[in-house]
Amino acid sequence: NNIQSVHLSITGIDLNFSRVENAKNLVKNSDDRITCNFHQGDFVTEKLEYKEKYFDYSLVCGVFEILDDIQFSNALKEISRVTNKGIYIEDVYEKFPGGHPRDTLGKSLLENGFKTQKRHVILTEPFNKKELQDPRKLWPNLLDQNIWAAKV
Repeated sequence: NNIQSVHLSITGIDLNFSRVENAKNLVKNSDDRITCNFHQGDFVTEKLEYKEKYFDYSLVCGVFEILDDIQFSNALKEISRVTNKGIYIEDVYEKFPGGHPRDTLGKSLLENGFKTQKRHVILTEPFNKKELQDPRKLWPNLLDQNIWAAKV
């Protein structure tokens, strides 16, 4: 496998228009083998415009934790529909105000055709206990779960 001949296409999807615009303005790429596209989309209440198994891989960070159970179920079903090979998820592991941790995420993935291959529970930033990187203390230290799941 020659990595020099590989072309990588990255598609970012966010519900928030300003985040999509920020990504378009801030993401810079100097490698012709990599293309980045950003689109506004709602995979919680709507079907995405992509056909089944359109993407080889999906990356979901900081999304599931803000969804209630019905929204989560809808989102995971839609992400699973458009993903062919694997899903990487970063999701909150412990309870915090307004968050929805899911210790049964592996079971939900399996119900949608993906099996957990690796799962790690990690401490989120800031990592330095002596000196907070967030001087206003707006962002808490939390446990996150990182999950890699492959298509069954």
